Amino acid sequence: MSTIRKIGDEGFNSLSAALDSLDPDFKKLLIEGAYADIIARPNLSLKYRELITVAVLTTMGNAEPALKYHAGGMLNTGWTPEALLETVTLTLAYAGAPVAITGARVVTTLLAQRGLVVHRDLHRYAHDTLPDRPRVQSAFKSSDALTKKDRQLATLAIVMAQGNQHALIRQHLKACLLLGWKRNELTEVLIQLTGYIGWPIVLPLTRVALDVFAATASQATGEDPAASTGIADMSAEIAHCLDEFEMTVARSESPEEAKARQLTDIACLTCLARNADAQTLAAHVREALALGISRREIITAITRCHAHAGVPAVQSALRIANTAFEASSHSERNTSEDAELLSR
Repeated sequence: MSTIRKIGDEGFNSLSAALDSLDPDFKKLLIEGAYADIIARPNLSLKYRELITVAVLTTMGNAEPALKYHAGGMLNTGWTPEALLETVTLTLAYAGAPVAITGARVVTTLLAQRGLVVHRDLHRYAHDTLPDRPRVQSAFKSSDALTKKDRQLATLAIVMAQGNQHALIRQHLKACLLLGWKRNELTEVLIQLTGYIGWPIVLPLTRVALDVFAATASQATGEDPAASTGIADMSAEIAHCLDEFEMTVARSESPEEAKARQLTDIACLTCLARNADAQTLAAHVREALALGISRREIITAITRCHAHAGVPAVQSALRIANTAFEASSHSERNTSEDAELLSR
């Protein structure tokens, strides 16, 4: 409980009461298993544990209440608001715009509730819906509130949360070692992630880590971390990613290209099926309708994802699309009524 209080009581007390009413053993497992046995472990400070937790929860895209709680935990363990915002925006390059936008939305709302100053452009963008707006360039620029060493640890957690990116994980483990992170600290990252992404995903990563640690131990190259090509400088990488975004927006598209892009985006978001994608998917459906794409074409784009994403993902996307269709019909009726009134 002392570890929990350092992270923050806000949000935990109501969860604790709910777990108690469900089964007291559930609450006991959470407090003793997750917090006492894992998060309270030595070798990695609570401050850095909150950094990687926020990075992982943002990447997952399905855990907004937990993300809000641990975003508060980052602030409570000594990180600045700017560092918190930068942590969630690091996910843009590796996990995609919807999760980065959702993470920024959760964080900017939390900061506003605490009366803390937020980046005005980022706040506006975080509460928008489509990720391909021109102001993404200024809104998601890195603030350099995190050091390169901090960013590298958060980036390692982000790629680990995606589970199957072993080559990328190997690269970022090496980069962390070159920047001064110790073997026992990186091992703690693996241990902590068992509580968020599960043992089946983490266990194969332990072999990757062992290979990297063994190779590093057998080589004394004296390599300068700043000169290493294996290190992803996230500030530069995000800037490059956003430049590509801006070029895509600025490039003129034919109507056919614009329609094809919208249907592709709708299919991709259907397959991802994360909570963080819901608002973006709805926005793309509305944009598709505005471009003259029929409802049947949109429904076909979604239902064709069944073989790859499964029934629940398709059903969820269809519910989102139907809501957008209904809103569009209501808007069309209102426009028609307004035109009739004006003609009178």
